[in-house]
Amino acid sequence: EIQSISEKLEKLTKDVEITIAEACATGSAATKLDDVRKMMADNANTIANVRSQVKILEDEKRDVEDTLLSVSSDRDELEEKCELADEELRELHEKLESAV
Repeated sequence: EIQSISEKLEKLTKDVEITIAEACATGSAATKLDDVRKMMADNANTIANVRSQVKILEDEKRDVEDTLLSVSSDRDELEEKCELADEELRELHEKLESAV
């Protein structure tokens, strides 16, 4: 009977050891899963931040393009005014020479 109890105790001890080992493995897997979930959340946040920065840069690019168009238009307008002023100056110079 002692032998039987000893065998049962030995089997029970092995079962407990197996259960503890399985619990540790499950805990480790759960920790790894939590780590993976955290990394995925961090990556999602990083992607959201990058998308936000891309949108800001696209808006700034549009602003720069609009400014370039405006500057180009202003330059063309100034060139026309300069040409008209040069022509007017030539005419005045010719009138001055013919008056002298």
